[in-house]
Amino acid sequence: MNLGQYQDKVYFYLRDQYRVYYPLAEVNDAINQARADLVVDTHCQRAISSGVFTVPNQVKYTYQSVLTDIQTQIPSAAAIVAINGIAIYWSATLKPTLDYLPWEDFNAWYLSFTGFTFIPSVWSEYAIEQSFYVAPFPNSAYQMEIDCIYLPNVLSQTSDQDLIPPGFADNTLVPYLACSILKHNLDAFSQAAYYEAKYVKELERRMSMHPSFRVPSRYGFDPRRP
Repeated sequence: MNLGQYQDKVYFYLRDQYRVYYPLAEVNDAINQARADLVVDTHCQRAISSGVFTVPNQVKYTYQSVLTDIQTQIPSAAAIVAINGIAIYWSATLKPTLDYLPWEDFNAWYLSFTGFTFIPSVWSEYAIEQSFYVAPFPNSAYQMEIDCIYLPNVLSQTSDQDLIPPGFADNTLVPYLACSILKHNLDAFSQAAYYEAKYVKELERRMSMHPSFRVPSRYGFDPRRP
């Protein structure tokens, strides 16, 4: 799908095929907001970063460092939304996946003592400051493999191609949600709810094909072990 095709479908669903009632600039804004919301709802824009390394005695790392690495592979990546998982190379032949803990547990169990260093085995996310943490404190530089969710770039020209996967970038999800946004901006709340309901119903069909995105441990252990 490209921006022009999204525009056609939005105007079609709004019954404004002659483009009289909805300015094109507002339609484009709604389409791009809908694309971003779709990524947040589905995690459909995923990438693996393998160019970020731990720093000895440093537990905090930024989303920006991950984004910079991702952009070497995918220039259209605009921002990191979340981290799904992290693995660390212990050696050229061993790459365990780190356990995950919510921030409160991670902070209580792993950051209460800062004198122990080793190869990190657990991680947590502090999204409000766009960062993630690993523990124990690294004792050396280790290559990380980071599975992340990223936002796509803004579509501005009608020929701009959407790189969201075809199973999500189609004639329904983004246009329905864009219609809901446009109606909401006009205070037509019942019509906005109608289009959002169509988006949600279609989204449920797509998401039923996908497993959950994150589990505490891939190896069945309790990450809160000492």
